[in-house]
Amino acid sequence: MSEAPLAVRLARLDFRTAVRRDSAGHPTISPEAAVDQGARVLFVDVRDEHELTGPLGYPTSAIHVPLGRLMELLRLGHGARIVLLSGQGDRAVVAARLLELAGMKYVAAMTGGIHAWRDLGLPVSYDLDEVRRELPEDADAPLVVPPRAEPRFVLDDVVRHVSETDRIRWVKLAAFLVHGRTACVDGRDSQGVVGAPGGDAGELLLGLAALEKHGVVVPDTCMAQLIIGWADAFGRIYLHSDVSALNRLIMSMRADPRIPASALPDPTAPAPAWRALMAGPPEAIRGLVLEHLTQPDHIGCGHLKFNLKEPEAYGVRPGLVISVLSAFFHVLWSGAPECEFVVLGGGHAEGGVLLVKVEGELYPYSRVPLIPPSLHGGQLFVHHPQVTALQRWETAHWLAHHDDIDGMEGREVELLETIKALGAQQMNATLGRLAKGLPIFEVTFSRKRAPTVVELGVV
Repeated sequence: MSEAPLAVRLARLDFRTAVRRDSAGHPTISPEAAVDQGARVLFVDVRDEHELTGPLGYPTSAIHVPLGRLMELLRLGHGARIVLLSGQGDRAVVAARLLELAGMKYVAAMTGGIHAWRDLGLPVSYDLDEVRRELPEDADAPLVVPPRAEPRFVLDDVVRHVSETDRIRWVKLAAFLVHGRTACVDGRDSQGVVGAPGGDAGELLLGLAALEKHGVVVPDTCMAQLIIGWADAFGRIYLHSDVSALNRLIMSMRADPRIPASALPDPTAPAPAWRALMAGPPEAIRGLVLEHLTQPDHIGCGHLKFNLKEPEAYGVRPGLVISVLSAFFHVLWSGAPECEFVVLGGGHAEGGVLLVKVEGELYPYSRVPLIPPSLHGGQLFVHHPQVTALQRWETAHWLAHHDDIDGMEGREVELLETIKALGAQQMNATLGRLAKGLPIFEVTFSRKRAPTVVELGVV
């Protein structure tokens, strides 16, 4: 049997990493982790028909398969990733266990059920005519798309992509700001994202670099506490790498005579063994692992790598980049679930830059679209300037009032202006290195979620 494509293997690995076992051994997944899986999983509502039009409604992106038809899911194959939902999650837990016993390897119940789905600000409907009931022919189809002959996108490509309503997830802004995570603008992500350069880690680094422009330097000894505070204030903190950087990291650590071979997975060990090591290396080698992780060639996020390699172009101190990355991994290794380290597959093949906007002003009750950067065998850099602008205001306010930062209280507006200017400088620097010559598209969604796409020029 041939090996599954890389995108499918990564999806299975990410799913398995996100699943937890309850006290009875049933597979469960948190609402945040489940939603982050995006198009890589199939959401299935197992409630009875009459409940779909009750006060909770039903998730618009889920397929309705009541418990009486549960075993129909087996035809998707043992490798399909399935997240089950019920009212509060109890019936979904039972269903997940039944499917596991029937041989399905990647199935879990979402804790909190439909209640948790609504708490995340995700859309529900009450219209039975819109209920999805048909299972897909191939659960892996959204991940396995032949590469495009021409990587550059044209206007029609982008219009088609943003018009595929089943792939775009809308989330209430207030819920996103509390529970969400900002991903990188990187085009290799198959799930819907709100994108900013470097994701959460890049935004924190930007805010700290702006502080230093005002003469305020956060000591390295306080950085881990700052990471914890960020995650507590904004929900989560995202940092990504990629398979190529991870492979270089593995080779580098294997060649380091200071790291005993016994401390590393066996050369024939599967990918989960290395994921486990990255999630928590043995105490004795953590300092060495950090040393390797913070080498530019071992950083899979191009934005953060260029911050470290070309600090003058990014207006940042190299030591600050290393301090933020080191603190992130220290907090991750302490077991903090809010730290999210994602490994993306494949190389860069972006065919354009997409700026995502919503008509009018954004309010806490506004819904914003999460658009998958990977589409139709190609990729787009995806950036949400409106959401990013709002987040940067919050970052400026949070940093100015943080207990470990002195001298900025009452200067939030001044700090925000520095963040804006430095953010624009860094965005231009990253796109100039990764997207030079690519077309720039802007999509604006109306209040009725109808998209209008225009081409603005080239990078």
